[in-house]
Amino acid sequence: GEGVATATATACLGLANPSGAVVPAARSQTAVPAAAFGIVGQITLDAALSELDNFTLIFPRTADPPAVSVTALARSTQDVAGIAKAMLELSGAAQKTSLAVTTSAALADLNTILQAELSSSSRAIGLAAMAAGMAFAGLALMLSVGGQRRDFGRRRALGASRSLLITLVMLEGVTPAAIGAIAGTALGMTGVILTTETLPDAAFTASIPILTTIAVMVGALPAALTAAYRDPVNILRVP
Repeated sequence: GEGVATATATACLGLANPSGAVVPAARSQTAVPAAAFGIVGQITLDAALSELDNFTLIFPRTADPPAVSVTALARSTQDVAGIAKAMLELSGAAQKTSLAVTTSAALADLNTILQAELSSSSRAIGLAAMAAGMAFAGLALMLSVGGQRRDFGRRRALGASRSLLITLVMLEGVTPAAIGAIAGTALGMTGVILTTETLPDAAFTASIPILTTIAVMVGALPAALTAAYRDPVNILRVP
C-alpha cells in the first residue's frame, strides 16, 4: 500500500518532498475510488535503470501476503547465532512470533567435532614445539657455558655468587628468546589478519610469547646450574 518515487517523478507529481499520496488514474474514475498509495520515500536509480527515472514504484496491498523464506550464509559457524538474531530484527514484521529461524544442526555438530579435533591436535603440536624449544635452548646454552667455563670460574673465584651466575646464564638465553617470541607473534598475527581478516583470542595471542619464554627458561636452567656449581679450583687449575 505504499510507493517510492524518483526525484523526477517527485517533481512531476508536484510534491515538495518525497511524501504524499497518489491514486491510480484508471481507478479514480470509478464510482468507488481505490485507496490512495502513500509515497514514503525517494530512490536513486543507476544508469542501467535510467529509463525508469520518470516512474513511481507502487507496492499494492495483498489480502494474503505470501510466505517468504530468506536464506543467509554465514562466514563461520560462530556467526550463526548473531545472524539468526539479526534476521528477526531486520525482518520488519510486526509480530516477531510469526517468524521462525532455523539453522543447520548438522553443520553445528560438524563444527563441534572439528573444534574438538583441532583443539587436541593443536595441544599436541604446541607441546611438541615447547619440548623442542626447551631441548634446543638447553643444548645451545650448555655449549655456551662449556665454552665460557673459565670465565665463569674466574667470576666464581673473585667472589661472584651462584645466584649471580645463574642469573647471567638465564638472561643469556631468555633475552633473545623473549625478543624473538614477541617479534614472531607480531608477524604471525599480521599474517592471520591479512589472510583471514580476523584475530585470535587475546588470551591465546598473549600466551604464545609467555609460554615460549617459559620453555626457554626451563631449558636454560640445567646450563645455569652447571655454570653455578662447578668447582672454580678445578676449572682454573693449570695441568
